[in-house]
Amino acid sequence: MDKDKGGTLSIDEVKGLMELLGMKVRQEELEAMIAEIDNSGDGNIDFNEFLQVMAKPQDLPYKKADVMRAFRLFADRDAPQGCISPEALERALVQYCSGKVPEEEIMRLVNTLELNQEGYIDFSRKVNLFLNK
Repeated sequence: MDKDKGGTLSIDEVKGLMELLGMKVRQEELEAMIAEIDNSGDGNIDFNEFLQVMAKPQDLPYKKADVMRAFRLFADRDAPQGCISPEALERALVQYCSGKVPEEEIMRLVNTLELNQEGYIDFSRKVNLFLNK
């Protein structure tokens, strides 16, 4: 989502990412959130600051169980429980984000995700981390 590859996210980049995740936020709310965590005061946030924004409770249009079910639906049948292969995740994202996110961006995102020893993405751990409800 760092379109200018500057290592930080601008307010527009944060807004785009939040919308992609289904989060509806008004401009003034977004500005207040960023101002609250922008330690440098430059109007941009780095990755750690971004995680602080994402960790705040949000009124999401989906529940943790919905996200877990979606991952299980797209995971390969031979994948360990709670895991998805990078290839399966990429296929799902390309299919459902087509037109919203360039395929190269999807591939870059999937390639940045940490794999377990078997070569899978442990989605249950990540969902529990980000949707701690």
